[in-house]
Amino acid sequence: MTLPHKTILDPHDVEQIVADPNVLSIMTRQQAEDFGICVFSRDGRKLYAITTNEFPIKVASFTATQSASWYTVQYFYTSQEWFVLCLRRYDILQQQQQAKLRERQAQLNAQWQTAIATIKELYEKREEWNTNDWIMEIVRLGYQAWASDIHFQSHDDGILLRLRIDGVLHSILHIPHDVYFPYGKKLKFIAGTKMNIDHLPQDGRFTIQAKNKNWILTGIDVRANFMPGIKSDNTVLRFLDSSQGIMTLDQLGMWSDAMTVFRNNIARTNWLILITWPTWSGKTTTLYSILSHKNTWQSKIITLEDPIEYQIPGIQQSQINYAKGYDYETWLKACMRQDPDVILLGETRTPETAQTVVTAALTWHLCFTTLHTNSALDAIARMLSLDVKPYLLAPALTMIVAQRLVRRLCIHCQTRRPPNDSEQWILRQREEILWWSWTYPASCTVPTAWWCPHCQWLGFKGRIAIHEVLHIGQDIKNALVTGSTDETIHHLAKKTPWYRPMLHDWLEKMLQWLTSLDEIQRVLI
Repeated sequence: MTLPHKTILDPHDVEQIVADPNVLSIMTRQQAEDFGICVFSRDGRKLYAITTNEFPIKVASFTATQSASWYTVQYFYTSQEWFVLCLRRYDILQQQQQAKLRERQAQLNAQWQTAIATIKELYEKREEWNTNDWIMEIVRLGYQAWASDIHFQSHDDGILLRLRIDGVLHSILHIPHDVYFPYGKKLKFIAGTKMNIDHLPQDGRFTIQAKNKNWILTGIDVRANFMPGIKSDNTVLRFLDSSQGIMTLDQLGMWSDAMTVFRNNIARTNWLILITWPTWSGKTTTLYSILSHKNTWQSKIITLEDPIEYQIPGIQQSQINYAKGYDYETWLKACMRQDPDVILLGETRTPETAQTVVTAALTWHLCFTTLHTNSALDAIARMLSLDVKPYLLAPALTMIVAQRLVRRLCIHCQTRRPPNDSEQWILRQREEILWWSWTYPASCTVPTAWWCPHCQWLGFKGRIAIHEVLHIGQDIKNALVTGSTDETIHHLAKKTPWYRPMLHDWLEKMLQWLTSLDEIQRVLI
């Protein structure tokens, strides 16, 4: 801070004064003009001001007001003519504030690539922000880039910030460990985990305010996981936006015959329905659509989830807690005494869980649970490997649904082209998998995208599900009881009415211009 060397200031002295914007805003421009006072700097509890002393009573009043707040004021004097130079600083301040407001508004409204570019800009300006505000702004912008997850991935030379958008990871920033350290600690604090523990995985949760895809400012739940890594924790933040609502069954994207089988089976009052998929395949969307459909005043629905991602009024939802001994097995035994009609078990992992959920299905409950398998048919072998007896699984099991997510082609830049030699070979190989008269026309083209601003030059925007829905008929049940081989069960599945494997569903969606052959190869092959 440089102050004038004399008390009476000429125009040159006034022009040389550098005003502190935070101090200048102590008075409005109109007040400064009315009082003939311009406060331009502060040192501790001492204020420095320029005045014309044209209104000595007002100057004395201002001094007394500041004194009551334990501030002293040192005045410098100038003429009314030169005091106008001070008032111009208010005009400059207003312009700066308006520019910051426009910048902040653009930052709040940033989406897609604009949000990613803003993240990079904020990294360069990080020293202008406090630690909490900066990391929360990065998280908010990550969500408005329409990422499902933010990854802070630890490497030997630093942290790699990555966003998963429509199932594909995009690298955004490289942050040195020493720069990231305070932000990583702040994330742990915000998520409610222990900041002094870096040798064990931890889970936490917090909420941010962000604009969703409908441009409505809403609270977004963020699920945080911290895992020990190289020099720093590996951190993954997953966004859970309950404001988007739960899909109806018709919005799941199943073909008509598969949807008929699906609806008929979930309308039952008992039996077991298995939903299979690898990680990040839309489990939450499908399960919550089913629960919402079954949620009527006539039914009692109890769930055990890890974690509860969306709260549904009218459903009794329970959160697993391994630390306190509340696991799937404990919950299932207690759940049976709660008189449920519908049971959702988040995931079947152990033999005891598998056996208990099968028993629940046999005692007149409609049970849903999930398995991690590559196809619907693999779920049968998986349940048998969990020591479920075939003579119990056969009468309990009624339907298996497998699901994957693929990126949707951008509707603004999609086009068609003839398949190249390698693609024609792949399509011919796929024909061998399809067991009925469907063949890929030799003259057919394959859809592709040329990239455009609407999809931020990615070629894809959003995702769609591809499904495999298998009803367990009496012939498959009989084969299970008699201990038939997997090949026999697969052969019987081929004859099941309205069943078609997942590969057929994706070919159908490709012919409908919904996705591309390259995308299917990335996910399924």
